[in-house]
Amino acid sequence: MTKFRRKTHVRIYHFEESGGKSSIKDMRRNETEDEVGKLEKVDVEEVEEEQWIEVSRKHSRNGRKRRNMVVGRCKENDELTGVKKEWLHLGKLRNGTTVEQVETFLQKYFPNLEVSVECVDSKGSNCSFRLGVDYSNKEILMNSEVWPENVTLRRFLFRRHVGVLPQ
Repeated sequence: MTKFRRKTHVRIYHFEESGGKSSIKDMRRNETEDEVGKLEKVDVEEVEEEQWIEVSRKHSRNGRKRRNMVVGRCKENDELTGVKKEWLHLGKLRNGTTVEQVETFLQKYFPNLEVSVECVDSKGSNCSFRLGVDYSNKEILMNSEVWPENVTLRRFLFRRHVGVLPQ
């Protein structure tokens, strides 16, 4: 049986304290696998006595702290229930289209669906709306045969720095 020797790259970080200053040295070695086992052993008691630095997560680029969010998982609670909604963007509608016109269209083609409709400010000359529908019914709305020509329907992307959910 032939024993193959393979070159491995080992990176060792050595922590030194001298004169009240700490420094980390990066020592790179080019050694074979047999020699890797011969590297110096670290005494566990010695490591436990060294001072450790607590590292925390950085703040985001805009300087705000991250907000913690909790999503409930208890299925036995009958007092409060959450509704999973899908938010869709209905766009490229003619300028002057109203919320009532969109609601009338939805009642005509999707009579059994409960959809919330809100007007969204659009940059161009077209009108846009945000539609909120129960998550299990989103595929029904995504049928392209129902929607008028050149009207777009896609997932709504919430802007992170502006609260856009209804009050």
